Amino acid sequence: MSVLVKRLRSPTIEVYVKGAPEIMRDICRAESLEQDLEFLGIIIFENKLKPETPPVIETLKRAKIRQIMCTGDNVLTAISVSRECGLISKNTKAYIPQFVKGSSVNPRSSIVWESLDNSNDLLDSQSLKPIRSSENYSEFSLVDPFEYDLAVTGDVFRWIVDYGDEMTLYRMLIKGQIFARMSPDEKHELVEKLQEIGYCVGFCGDGANDCGALKAADVGLSLSDAEASVAAPFTSRNMDIGCVIEVIK
Repeated sequence: MSVLVKRLRSPTIEVYVKGAPEIMRDICRAESLEQDLEFLGIIIFENKLKPETPPVIETLKRAKIRQIMCTGDNVLTAISVSRECGLISKNTKAYIPQFVKGSSVNPRSSIVWESLDNSNDLLDSQSLKPIRSSENYSEFSLVDPFEYDLAVTGDVFRWIVDYGDEMTLYRMLIKGQIFARMSPDEKHELVEKLQEIGYCVGFCGDGANDCGALKAADVGLSLSDAEASVAAPFTSRNMDIGCVIEVIK
């Protein structure tokens, strides 16, 4: 997404571009962009966590209700927010997949799963279980290497659904705690795949990108008065996830 800006009485036109870093990285060359620049400053945007969120997460955990984050955001952002709100433990390893060969449309692609905190910690690409080695783990370690979460990206989700082994798909659905960079169709499909393995799925969303998932879920809960509310049987007037507990009650 880009926009042209021309200031009053200025002879120049500026182009401002906003996009996902994974996409922008492929189309922007440093040698052509980073030249003749004048440093003006750094802008940092923060979308703060709502104070109501952590207590709701903790309440659902105590009730043994599994919670998953399904978002269109970057996977690193999703992990950071998940750790902040208590969805995943700050001490638990989070493994992120990436293609080392091919892409989501190539049946012969290869995927490697690396720990966010230590790239030497890997998962077996089929069983999605940690590959234990003397270099990575000590018998005196206080961290259980088999306590871990998967942070799945949309392109890898697509590949495993289309070309992966059935057991790998099952394992991903069971261990996946975060599903990031998910398209509206992939959100919808995630709900259906969880239902296929026996889950009763509730989905809470606040935008048009969530409509398919809200409609497919056993219980759809919208935090928006716009498009998403049309697809969901429940709409909350309070724009936080506290309403999830009320619906369950």
